[in-house]
Amino acid sequence: MTTNSESRESTSTRPTLRELVLYFLRLGALGFGGPIKRIYTGCSSGAISVFQMDDPDHYRKLEDFPVQKKVHSLAVDPETHRVYAPEQEADGKAVARMGVYEAVVDHR
Repeated sequence: MTTNSESRESTSTRPTLRELVLYFLRLGALGFGGPIKRIYTGCSSGAISVFQMDDPDHYRKLEDFPVQKKVHSLAVDPETHRVYAPEQEADGKAVARMGVYEAVVDHR
């Protein structure tokens, strides 16, 4: 993904879903849970949205997991599937702490 309008042909093609996912992964706004193929994104409104990657072009939303407000960056440990999200607010008060969340994996 790029902001330079000259780098794309004169056709105004939109980026693919895959391009968008890779772009936001690089920004730290998304985390990818490797083998379980989960994508996590922090929503400043107070949730981490969880998506399942069925294949590179098909994703489905699993849930909005409630967290403190203003959580927007996160990282995922690909081995443990833990999601780490720095929190800057807790119940409306300023904090500096790391939230650690466990992925729930259905082994059916």
